[in-house]
Amino acid sequence: ANRFSAIVSLLQSVMQKLLGPDRANWGTRVVRVGSINARRLSIFEVAELLAGADEDVVEVEYEFTNSRECYSDDGCNEVEQAAAVEEGLEVLATVETVVTTGQLQQTIIDDADSAGLSEELSSVEVGEVTVSTPEIEVIDTTPYPSIYKTPAPVVPTSSPTYDCEDSPLRFKVMKDGKLISRYCSWVRVKRNSRCKLPGIREQCPQSCWRCRNCADSTLRFKILNKGIEQMRSCEWVGRRDTVARCTMIE
Repeated sequence: ANRFSAIVSLLQSVMQKLLGPDRANWGTRVVRVGSINARRLSIFEVAELLAGADEDVVEVEYEFTNSRECYSDDGCNEVEQAAAVEEGLEVLATVETVVTTGQLQQTIIDDADSAGLSEELSSVEVGEVTVSTPEIEVIDTTPYPSIYKTPAPVVPTSSPTYDCEDSPLRFKVMKDGKLISRYCSWVRVKRNSRCKLPGIREQCPQSCWRCRNCADSTLRFKILNKGIEQMRSCEWVGRRDTVARCTMIE
């Protein structure tokens, strides 16, 4: 059985060699020798074949296979299948040529000598060859999914909104070198000039059309803390107990 396997391997390698380097992508297999399936060798079948080898003509069946991938939207279309059949016919034409010209027979004898199989193959004669029409089998496969990053969802955000109103408290402002106490109502009388005074836009944002850019006032203002009027600033409000202190200036 081991020598029979060696013979099968030699027959395969010889045929692959004769197909040429341009057909290296084609698979060449000996699938049957006489009644023996070369893919499932049985020692009893081999013994039976060798016992009658002197008087029988042994048929050797080759199988040639190739595969290709189709990337068109409709898979392997008729044009691509026809091209595959044409390529298969060219391979079979080469097989017929190497048999009828004696190349296959001579190469088997030459390679058998170097492989130590001259006893079995030195007098081999290759007769006629019969080829079958190539068959096409289309195998549908599920392609691997494309690898891509799904962008994180964009969550629309908006700038925080604040109540933008003039302070109801009386505040002190420097005007003409003097520190005076005023309300935002005083600013609205001449807002074009008075809104330019330091700290007025923050103290009276609504009167000065600054509601889109609100900020803490830099001016000191009066609050009523436990019944006592006190002058304080926004910095004092934010220092500690901010929530409680904010209620004093509402």
